[in-house]
Amino acid sequence: MGKPIVPSGGRPPVSGSGRSLDRRGPGQLSYEEADDIGFDVVPMQIRKALRSRSLIGSQALAADGRDPIVKRRADGTCYQTGDAWWGDETRLLVIDYRRDMEQMGERQFRPAGAWRVEGQLSRLSGAGGPEQSTWRYDAAAATGGAGRTPKTHDPLDILPPDLARPVRDGVAAAWKTWNSKSADETVVAMYCANERVLLLRCVREASSRQALALADWHAETLNVPVTEREIVRFVCQ
Repeated sequence: MGKPIVPSGGRPPVSGSGRSLDRRGPGQLSYEEADDIGFDVVPMQIRKALRSRSLIGSQALAADGRDPIVKRRADGTCYQTGDAWWGDETRLLVIDYRRDMEQMGERQFRPAGAWRVEGQLSRLSGAGGPEQSTWRYDAAAATGGAGRTPKTHDPLDILPPDLARPVRDGVAAAWKTWNSKSADETVVAMYCANERVLLLRCVREASSRQALALADWHAETLNVPVTEREIVRFVCQ
């Protein structure tokens, strides 16, 4: 596959998604190149520590993270921070992580401490597994101008409205990958409310990036209760 791309403007934080474009047809995201996608933006040593503690498994149903960025405190010291989430049929992990940084020059920093990871693990009752479905946008059914593709920053706006609606108040992410013979687009989302967790993973594939707009969405949806919550806190180099 070629270099992956993510929506331009960066990924949203682990918080609410935007408003729906339900009555205007599917939205269109603007993408830009990215070094990593999904949960792979989390530093390798943190991912290894999470797996060794059985906080995440080998394959997520849906997961994402924000690239770590360097910030400055009020006292002038610097730190690097990021956040991420990872979910499958048995658990949902939401974390923040940070480490101190030392400034070496203009926009140049080096680590000055270990990663400190904090978050929450929700144990899920996912018996039966995710529900699978196939969706295709029906332009003839859209109101307010069929066939229009308004620009959007919300990954959920590129999905069929009925598919996106249950996770509309959650967090979502999207990315594309492609090569000379095929292309795929992925949307993942997570929403927690009323002691339940909703996870969504949607993928569409085509022979080229241009053909993706007409491809079917293949969705996996998990809607399960939380059985237990645990605080996660550890340090790793």
